[in-house]
Amino acid sequence: MPTPANPDPRAGLSPTGTKPKSAALRGLLTALLDRHGLPLRRYAARLTGDAPRGHEAVRRAFVALALLPGLDELPEEKRVEKLYRACREAALASLKGEARRPRTPASAAGANAATDPVRLGLNQVQEEMLRLKFECGLGYPAIAAILDVAPAHVSNLVHAALTQVRQAQAKGESAP
Repeated sequence: MPTPANPDPRAGLSPTGTKPKSAALRGLLTALLDRHGLPLRRYAARLTGDAPRGHEAVRRAFVALALLPGLDELPEEKRVEKLYRACREAALASLKGEARRPRTPASAAGANAATDPVRLGLNQVQEEMLRLKFECGLGYPAIAAILDVAPAHVSNLVHAALTQVRQAQAKGESAP
């Protein structure tokens, strides 16, 4: 039996030996990783230019999210927004100090020219919005929160980007 001078160090712990709040937080983060891990890693790899740096950005995003007070009280969609935003910030921070490389067509690297954003005439913001929308499955409000722009602006840019893609593909199909 513990004495008041020497309290039981396990007091207040769950049967697994962890504090209940940290177990709940671990469950939240695990659920986010299970649901959004793969699209988030692809998104980060595209932002950073390679998979290892993208993986590091995702890791840093989860650490930042774990340190966020009141995470368990946020609705699911807000947690996802904060996760993608933290990942984007970590990815861009890893690129700070580097000289900006000009975007080159992906076909030079052996990619499909029909889906190459440079050949389709998309700028980086439009490309990022389309990737968040279609690869990551996020809605306009979430994309707006991640990129810190108005949802109506996201809607307009996505519409304009899709129009450009359709026109470029129609032009490519009619060309010999």
